[in-house]
Amino acid sequence: MNFKNAAEAAKDYVVEQRRWFHQHPELSWQEFKTTDKIEQELKKMGYDVVRFGDKPGCYADLDTGKPGKTILLRADIDALSVTEKTGYDFASVNEGVMHACGHDGHIASLLGAAKILMENKDTLAGGKIRLFFQPAEETACGVVWYMEEGKVLEGVDAVMSQHIWGGLESPYINFQSGRRMACCDSFTLTVNGVSAHGTNPHLGRDALVAAASIIMNLQTFVSRVNNPLNPLVLTVGTMNAGQSYNTIPNKAVMTG
Repeated sequence: MNFKNAAEAAKDYVVEQRRWFHQHPELSWQEFKTTDKIEQELKKMGYDVVRFGDKPGCYADLDTGKPGKTILLRADIDALSVTEKTGYDFASVNEGVMHACGHDGHIASLLGAAKILMENKDTLAGGKIRLFFQPAEETACGVVWYMEEGKVLEGVDAVMSQHIWGGLESPYINFQSGRRMACCDSFTLTVNGVSAHGTNPHLGRDALVAAASIIMNLQTFVSRVNNPLNPLVLTVGTMNAGQSYNTIPNKAVMTG
């Protein structure tokens, strides 16, 4: 079979699906309508779909009926807490939620692969292909539940995934050994101070100034504590403090 020709034939379908998912994004652990749509599309292709009870996400198997390995193809399906201002006619209809990390493209690509594989099932050499649509990637912990749940990885010999990347010129694909993108963890830091009027700072303990100092000095963890051969980025993404422009903040909360 000619996979290039098959991909070209599936292009309009992939674009259509990507735009639907882009327009209907859902946050981590809330991807139920997303899962319903994925299940609907897979069933149209002839797949039997496995769900996870009260958890979103699903998977389906393509069995060639011939001996061979089982390869799992995985796509993440959750969106981010971002307000879309693109002006696209398929922009998000869910206020404050957007597929800003490209998972809409990942879903559509895997559905396209599912379509091509099913249409050309008889030409495949053997084994099984498992199509896994994974929720809660953005929380950096979703995959743990699905791994521990067990069924998804049962009998699987290898896992393959992809991620779109805006810095890579179309239509190129990058393969290389070693780490790919970032593994992340999150933290919350709270600084407690003492409030006072802005004209009497000596009567308070300014949580905002302390937080600003912490944010700046956290980078020395990267430059002076971490091994420079270990790739590491430390980001403080939010900082909230204070109740009024003319008072000393008694609390500052950072997340990163």
